[in-house]
Amino acid sequence: MVASIYSNPVSLEGELHREPSAPVSSPGKKLTSLWLSKHNGSRFPDRSSFSLFDVKDIMPSLYMFEAINGGDDFYIRLVGTSVSGMFDAEYTGVKWSDKEMQPGIWRLPLFRKVIGRDHPSIWHFKLGPVGRPLAVTENVMVPVLSGDKNGVMILGVSVVIGKYDENGQYRELSL
Repeated sequence: MVASIYSNPVSLEGELHREPSAPVSSPGKKLTSLWLSKHNGSRFPDRSSFSLFDVKDIMPSLYMFEAINGGDDFYIRLVGTSVSGMFDAEYTGVKWSDKEMQPGIWRLPLFRKVIGRDHPSIWHFKLGPVGRPLAVTENVMVPVLSGDKNGVMILGVSVVIGKYDENGQYRELSL
């Protein structure tokens, strides 16, 4: 976990490091495999098809966002402890349009891509102050139907997969 290297990571600039074809982290692989196993030919699996037993081993890295008005905004339903630790804050119950989330607004177009796709989205991001990345995270996000069958939610995992040292040298973490 990367707790405390960020004073306010929501306000950090995010930069696409790469968009791999498959996840490298264990939580990313688990979420992708689970989502594919629940996908029954419909556009998205239903959120109710996922049980706590299914995700218990990835819960610390898991987050869940609910799309509002087709993706105009997103409500943060759940943030796992590892993700909260990365952010050194708890954002469950907050909307991306809320004032404290505005610096992270660069993420909204990505969330809209997720709910517009019928496959998992996998992104690796450099995170850190402008021009000085501190870490690379893997984010795997999958769309699911919300409980009312009309709305869409995002299930995602975020895992630190690499760090930059004080000299700006990057090293992958052994996962």
